[in-house]
Amino acid sequence: MNTKNGLVNIIILIIIAVFLVSLFGVSLRDIGKNGTIKDNFIFLKDVTVDMWNNYLKRPFVWVWNNIFTPFILNPINNWISKENTA
Repeated sequence: MNTKNGLVNIIILIIIAVFLVSLFGVSLRDIGKNGTIKDNFIFLKDVTVDMWNNYLKRPFVWVWNNIFTPFILNPINNWISKENTA
């Protein structure tokens, strides 16, 4: 139920963003054709993937498995299952 509403909100935000960019006279087609911009986005993606794989993934997975899941997620799931059986 909330997923559909969230998807609609994202689509509306994308439409508004394209409209605002158009008001400033920016052509998205020209941006896509510009090699420098493509190279910059590829560089940004590579740096982000590298940061995630080499620095952020391990601590995030540890926090997820050792703190978030046992102390937050499991009690919420237990509470919800008790509510559903009552």
